[in-house]
Amino acid sequence: MQSARSKETPRRAVAWSEVQQVGILVDADRPDMHAAAQKWIRALEQAGKQVLVLECTHAKVPKGEEPLATRLYRNELNWYGRPLAAKAHDFAEAKTDLLVVFAERLTEPMRWMSSLSKSACRAGMDGDATDCLDLIVEVRQGQVQRFAGELERILRLNEQMQEPVSGA
Repeated sequence: MQSARSKETPRRAVAWSEVQQVGILVDADRPDMHAAAQKWIRALEQAGKQVLVLECTHAKVPKGEEPLATRLYRNELNWYGRPLAAKAHDFAEAKTDLLVVFAERLTEPMRWMSSLSKSACRAGMDGDATDCLDLIVEVRQGQVQRFAGELERILRLNEQMQEPVSGA
């Protein structure tokens, strides 16, 4: 019988040029997070990258309405905050090169989604989420629009670090 550790998705540092598929998890209750994520999503799509988005909200699905395919609602979670909806499972199972979490503080559903993600690298801005994020980019409060740019800069540095040194 295999241990749980052997079933984990192997994590690795990724370089920006390697990133083709990006999973984005967004705190939809914060307009600034949502706006920053939407701006970056458009830029990624214009750059030819595939983007998979899931928004998390504390709101409930309005009665008589179909839930949005890209939004995970509070009443789609079990007692422990673990997402039950098929869209959450599909998002977690997607083997993206990079999972980016647009949230200053991860809610339980976001922690679950980050932990269960099959992404090669998981990045976010919550310094207390070292258990479910591989890369944490700190930004000052109120400056979330800088998060995506800082993340790209770090991934470009990873690329430079991986290049062989010539003349050695």
